[in-house]
Amino acid sequence: MPDRADVVYQYDGSYAGLLCCVFHSVAAKQLPVDICTPQQGQTSLFAVHKIPTEPEKARRVERSIPKKLGPRAAALVHACFLYGGEEKALTICAFLQLGYRVGPAVVDMLADDRVAALHQLARAAQNEAGQMIQFIRFADYRGSLVSVIDPKHYVLPLIRDHFTDRYHEEQFLIYDRSHQMGLVYQPHRSKIVSMQDLQLPDEEDEERTYQRLWKGFCAAVNIVPRQNLHCQMGHMPKRYWHNMVEMRQQSAPSKKIVLPSGDIAPWFPPVSAADLRLPKK
Repeated sequence: MPDRADVVYQYDGSYAGLLCCVFHSVAAKQLPVDICTPQQGQTSLFAVHKIPTEPEKARRVERSIPKKLGPRAAALVHACFLYGGEEKALTICAFLQLGYRVGPAVVDMLADDRVAALHQLARAAQNEAGQMIQFIRFADYRGSLVSVIDPKHYVLPLIRDHFTDRYHEEQFLIYDRSHQMGLVYQPHRSKIVSMQDLQLPDEEDEERTYQRLWKGFCAAVNIVPRQNLHCQMGHMPKRYWHNMVEMRQQSAPSKKIVLPSGDIAPWFPPVSAADLRLPKK
């Protein structure tokens, strides 16, 4: 078992950077006290060891995960990295160190705290992705569908396949305001890009009409004597309501977000997709 070292690893926040932390941790046979990003600041009084992002080392670690731990472990690590909390980096590092010694059986060792923690974080990200699939609402802006979401976790890679398959002949944008990322889709090609801000024009009359019809339908099927708000909030968390047309209060001021006119492609800069997979050499 690697020794707990009195050192903090600092990486750039990318998936490749985290894999480089794993590489250094395994090579030094030590587990750091914490793994953080510069944005998190000083997390302890221990010495900080800055780990540079080296693509070759990251690729070696990435290739080793499915080879030595199996595809299930690789999928869990990817899902865990999408978790929105700061503890994910150290959790992944501890799990991989254990997995390199145990092998594919590590995935089912739920009695081990390191394995249980990884499952818990991965499940949190996957569960929210499932909720996003249910609660995302699109609005039509000049022939393009746009949706704004505020998830806790980085769910765009998890929901991409669902929406590109379901709306494969449409062009749409799903803007993750929490992480300032956007899933942009045009027929038969999609990309996740960095977006610092997004502003939308006022909705057109036809879009407002359809929104009123949808609200009217939801009100019509509602059985007032059987309302159970606690149950409703359990199945539909209240933090999603402000982005859902049928739950948005009429009196609440709408936060407008403005896109210039034109096709969907020119709206976004050609920024590299923030995907998990590293580019092949």
